[in-house]
Amino acid sequence: MVTSINPFPVPVPANLDLKKQGIPVPGSQQPGFSATYISAAFPQIKPDPRFPKTSYDCFELGLKTNPDADCLGERPWNAEKGDWDASYVWKSFATVAEQRTKVGAGLVKLREQGAFGKDAVQKHAVGIWCPNRPAWQIVSQATAAYSLTLVSLYDTLGPNVVEYCINHSDTRVVFAASSHLPQLLSLAKSCPNMKTLVSIDSWDSLNSKGAKPGASSEQALKAWGAEVGVQVLDIAEVEALGAANPLPHRVPKPSDVASICYTSGTTGNPKGAILLHSSLAGATVTNLHGSQMTQGDTYFSYLPLSHIYERFVEDLALAAGCKIGYSCGDNLRLLEDMAILKPTLFASVPRVLNRVYQSIKAATVDAPGLKGKMARKAFADKIYNLNHHGTYRHAFWDRIIFNKVRMALGGHVKWIGTGSAPINPDVLAFLKVALCCDVSEGYGQTENCGTATRCHEGDHHPDGTVGPPSAGMEIRLADVPDMGYFATDKPHPRGEILTRGAPVIPEYLHDVEKSKETIDADGWLHTGDIGLIDSAGRLKIIDRIKNLVKLSQGEYVALEKIENIYNLSPLIAQIYVHGDSLEDHVVAVVVPDPEKFAALSSKILGKHIVASDAGALAAAAKERKVVEAVGAELAPYAKDARLLKYEAINNDIYIHLDPFTADNDLLTPTFKTKRNVAAKVFKEQLAALYAAKPKKAAAKL
Repeated sequence: MVTSINPFPVPVPANLDLKKQGIPVPGSQQPGFSATYISAAFPQIKPDPRFPKTSYDCFELGLKTNPDADCLGERPWNAEKGDWDASYVWKSFATVAEQRTKVGAGLVKLREQGAFGKDAVQKHAVGIWCPNRPAWQIVSQATAAYSLTLVSLYDTLGPNVVEYCINHSDTRVVFAASSHLPQLLSLAKSCPNMKTLVSIDSWDSLNSKGAKPGASSEQALKAWGAEVGVQVLDIAEVEALGAANPLPHRVPKPSDVASICYTSGTTGNPKGAILLHSSLAGATVTNLHGSQMTQGDTYFSYLPLSHIYERFVEDLALAAGCKIGYSCGDNLRLLEDMAILKPTLFASVPRVLNRVYQSIKAATVDAPGLKGKMARKAFADKIYNLNHHGTYRHAFWDRIIFNKVRMALGGHVKWIGTGSAPINPDVLAFLKVALCCDVSEGYGQTENCGTATRCHEGDHHPDGTVGPPSAGMEIRLADVPDMGYFATDKPHPRGEILTRGAPVIPEYLHDVEKSKETIDADGWLHTGDIGLIDSAGRLKIIDRIKNLVKLSQGEYVALEKIENIYNLSPLIAQIYVHGDSLEDHVVAVVVPDPEKFAALSSKILGKHIVASDAGALAAAAKERKVVEAVGAELAPYAKDARLLKYEAINNDIYIHLDPFTADNDLLTPTFKTKRNVAAKVFKEQLAALYAAKPKKAAAKL
């Protein structure tokens, strides 16, 4: 039940025509551009004095709604057992509010004491480098309450990128997981303005018997800090300093900088997106129009909070008065976390949801005998119900099959959001009926606080779109002549996607050229994505300017699109598809799933190979007939997606057994392949694939 204090969520009008979800603004079409499209459900956001105007207001709204309600929860570390407890411990909104005030006041006092350098101004940057946990949000809320700027660092960043971000943003103090403190201290000389480090883990927890793995002692860290001129504290010391020196909140203005959020950096150093308080508050207001988040819901957090996607979704949860339960940090135990927490909501990404899909599919519709036959009938019935009656439920089949599947996520999930990358429409429909809940796709990026479009809950035929413009957002398409996309195309306008609205950032930090290139003088964000707007006013992503390669015969190839198709195979753990403008087809580096690859290699080579035998797997990867077998396994996915011959990788595959990771610099912190790095790392292998293959583009089908 929503109280009069809290205006969220704002419901979608009951009479919404799903055939007209996005509507063109009359007279808005200009040469080279489509009409400007806005939400049909919410053509304008009606002013409401209760709507937050800053990110500080977002938390304050949840606090005022019910101060005693659970706010942030985690599984505590059990030192005796050497493991996380099988229960969640919660802090109320009031407790979180008290802690953020102490931490914020402590930071201000430290600055006044000169702990951040003599030249540190009031609005110095505060870095945070740790996995998702309540302390991350508490530090974030502390910086908001005292008008400080938060710099979020991905937990998987390597030292070179951390050094760049700290220096680029002039970060003076970093809150970090204890396991990162040695890395930060080793950067002291190369980060001369970094003057203070704060351990998110208390000294008491680190000094106790059975401390979490990777922790260092208080004495060793403080001594090292003294040697390199960096003060090392724990968060309890900062809180104690704030408690002893209380200060009223220095409430931010909407135009103040709330955070610097670094982009993933797929092609070089990450760019620092300047998130204003008005940007984050605008994203909250926009996304809570038509949202399913309500007071009493439980949100599960496991995607990195340093990424804008998780960041803005948690802002929504706090503003709506939901409680947030954090994963224990071990991605192999996410299902265990969910079974304990029993969440009603969580955000995800296709990389994870594809694995969920593959696991459910293997255990149900792909199962042999009667079990598989019954599951196929059950899915067919539920898909029919979804398509014709708009329901995820089935009285008989849910009782027999799907309630058990649903229990894998705790049994209470009603909404799963997906974004950050495209997801196959068939996978989306499959998960809706398998998990008996709404799985809603949206579209956004760091530069618009993750906010542009979102599918409506009642739209059970999104047809591969990412939904209509969100409330308060404007969408239009710009001609891209070199690629043959025009706003005048029939039957639907096509072009580069431009977005405008309150969540759009004003600029990048210290990068005038990129800022002007990305955000034009009229406030339009040029996304670099190619889309079309269908007859219902929904946006569909069809290409990407930056990851397109023009092959030697003049055909453009969307590399990420091809990768997403092959990623549906359970054999694939990771894949990098490569195109060269001097060649007429693409090739690929495939990192196979060890278990699946061992089974396939055993079958092809006629001998038993286990996934743990690295030597045997490496030998198998070099066998031509194994490579061809991998190609044969992937061929149906290319056929189903109707890839053209020059888009399909066929047998042009190099099998690489070591995963792409942030540590080997092949992955960004958001698990995207660093394409420029991969091209260099696999330069010889890619050249060999091209040298071994005759030209094949002459036949396009």
